[in-house]
Amino acid sequence: MVRQEVWALLSASQLIHAARAATAKAASTDLDPDRISYTVTLRALRRHITAGHRTSNRRALTREILGQLLPRRRPRSYPRLTRASTDLRRQAAVQHHGPVSYCITINTPASPTSQPGP
Repeated sequence: MVRQEVWALLSASQLIHAARAATAKAASTDLDPDRISYTVTLRALRRHITAGHRTSNRRALTREILGQLLPRRRPRSYPRLTRASTDLRRQAAVQHHGPVSYCITINTPASPTSQPGP
């Protein structure tokens, strides 16, 4: 039963994302699909499906979704930082600083016999 519910939710999510992509492709301008709201698309699809239309009126659905676009994203103030892999960073550190070695000595005090415990 749970497996069916998860499958249904994933299928519905895929349907909504496919509708967003199709609407962005159908737009007359080069539209980023991220500007199309997931919630607006969900509500428009729900109204379209529950209205009982036998024929698909995709144009009305597309107009409804495109009527409420999200604002454009602001440009990044700083470029995205791309980090090298851990191995490459370690190799660069060895070349820059030279090999490093550590010697750790741990001294434990003698345990007093007056305290309880093992």
